[in-house]
Amino acid sequence: MAPASRPAAAGAALLASVGLVAYRSHSSAAVATVSLAAAPAAVDAPSEEARAASSARAASSASSARAAESDLRADMTTVVNQNNLTKMTWASTDPILAQEFFLKYVPSHKALDGCDPYCECGVQGRVTCNGTSDFGLHATNDMVHPSGTKSVADLEEIFTSKYAAFAEYTDVMDHHAGLWTPDLDLTIVMLREEAIPFLTLSWTSVDGLSYYSVLVAVPKTMVLVEFVGVPPSASALGDGNVLAVDVPRCAQSLAHLSRDGATETQMTPLWISRASSDANRDAAWYASHFWASTVYNETTTDALGNTNTHIYMIINPSDYVFHWELHFVQRPPSSLGGMTIADVEGYFKEVHRSVILSPVCGFDSWIDNHYGMDMPPQSVHKDAVSGYYLDRLLRSLDTDAGNTYRLYKQTVLDAGVLYALYVVEPSGYSLQINGYLESAPALVPTWNFTLCGQGYCSSSLGDGIHRWDPPRDPAPTNPTSG
Repeated sequence: MAPASRPAAAGAALLASVGLVAYRSHSSAAVATVSLAAAPAAVDAPSEEARAASSARAASSASSARAAESDLRADMTTVVNQNNLTKMTWASTDPILAQEFFLKYVPSHKALDGCDPYCECGVQGRVTCNGTSDFGLHATNDMVHPSGTKSVADLEEIFTSKYAAFAEYTDVMDHHAGLWTPDLDLTIVMLREEAIPFLTLSWTSVDGLSYYSVLVAVPKTMVLVEFVGVPPSASALGDGNVLAVDVPRCAQSLAHLSRDGATETQMTPLWISRASSDANRDAAWYASHFWASTVYNETTTDALGNTNTHIYMIINPSDYVFHWELHFVQRPPSSLGGMTIADVEGYFKEVHRSVILSPVCGFDSWIDNHYGMDMPPQSVHKDAVSGYYLDRLLRSLDTDAGNTYRLYKQTVLDAGVLYALYVVEPSGYSLQINGYLESAPALVPTWNFTLCGQGYCSSSLGDGIHRWDPPRDPAPTNPTSG
C-alpha cells in the first residue's frame, strides 16, 4: 500500500456567533409503549423515474465535490457556520467501503483534509455532507494503534450480529449519527435498489408533527446513520413494515427544516446518539464537566415491561443558530452477539486505561469512535480569569482523576495554536474538541496526520506528567452563562 498522505487543511472551520434559537424541552414521568415491528421486506425494483432521480443526485454530489475542491479556504476562521458539530467518526477495518457508502447514500463529497484515502500507517474514508457547516462522516483504520485483545474486526462482527439484518430495533442501533434529509423517498428507493437492509421508524415530534427515520449501517461495520425526514410516499415505502416509536427522536422542533425548501443535495446533522448502559451516569458527567443542559428526559415501558431511558442534551453555546443534540439511550441488557452494551463499554475503558497513560501519551484504536465539535474563542468563551473554553474544561476534568483525555497541537491559525482534545466519556466512547488554550502544558505533541506513532507511550516520558502539575484555580465555571 503506497503512502499518499498530504498536509491537511486547517481543520474544521471555527465558528462565528450567529444568533439564538429557543429550545422546547420535554420531561415526562408518564409510562409509554414502544411498538417494534419487522424491517421492510424486499419489493419490486424502483421505477425509471426513481432511477433517474438517483442518477441526478449522484451527479449533483459530484458537481459539489468539484466546486469544493476549487474553493480551498486559506483562513478557516473567517467562515460563518450555523453548527459547531464537526463530524462523526468510527473505527473501521474498511474505511474505503464506508466512504463509498457515504458518497452513494449521503449527499456529500470527499473531504478536503486528511489522507485520501491511504495514510502511511492507516486508511481513512472521509466525506463532507453537502449543505452543512462542514459536517463530516469519517471511518478510520489506524493500523499501528493498539486495540487490546479484541480487534476492530471482532467488534464489527459483534455489532453486525446485533443488527440482525435490521429485523428489529436492537441496543447498538442507538449508537449513530442522526441526519436530516430533504428527500427521504429517494434515500429509501436507493437502499432498496441495492438490497441494503434498513429499519424504518415513524414518530411524532415534540410539536406534534409526523416524521420518519431510516436506520442503516455500512455492511459489516459499526458505522450506522439515521436519516430523518417528512413521511415518505406510499410508493417509496412499498409493503415494508414500519416501527411506530412513541418517544420523539429529537427534543426540538424540526418544522423549519421541512419548510425551508432545501434541495435534495443538502443535509443537516441533528444529533449524536449513544447506546448507554447508564444514561443517567453519562448525562450527569456531561452536565458536570461540559455544562451540558438536558432538554428531554423520559423513561418509558414497552409492551414487554422493559424500561427504556432517553436523555437528550445540548452542549454547544447559546449563541449558535442550530443546536445539535447529544442522546443517551439505555435499554435492557442484551447479550445478543456475545456482549452487552455494558460489556462493550467496559472493554473500551479497559483498553483506554492500559494505553493512555497521560494527557500527552498513548492513543488506541477505540478513540476513533468519537464525534467532534469546535469551540472558538468568542467573547462568551474567554475571560480574563478563566481563559478559553478548553482551559475551563481541562480544569473541570482534572477534578476527577478517573477522567482520561489526550491533547494534541493541531495547526496554527491567526488566533494561535489550535488544539485537538480527545476526551473519553464514562461509556468508553470519545469526543474531540478543537479550540484554543491559554495555559497549555509542556510536551504536547503535534497530531501526526499520517496516523503513525503516538499509539504507545515512551518510557522516557516518566510518571511526572500523568496529570497536570499546577493546580488549576479558580474552580471551573459555566462558559456559556455569560
